[in-house]
Amino acid sequence: MNCFSRFFNQWFILIKKNLANQQQRLRAMATEKELLQAKHRLEEAQMRDREKERKART
Repeated sequence: MNCFSRFFNQWFILIKKNLANQQQRLRAMATEKELLQAKHRLEEAQMRDREKERKART
């Protein structure tokens, strides 16, 4: 294996690792976004429930 081939193989391995890391970060960001959206939906539902309870008491 000549010097260029070795360099190319190492470079290719680094690129593959970098892409895998980027994909993992994107999946984590998507999961965080979904969790945040679910949290907001829950908070909105709780606010609606509190409003209904307040109206029912008056």
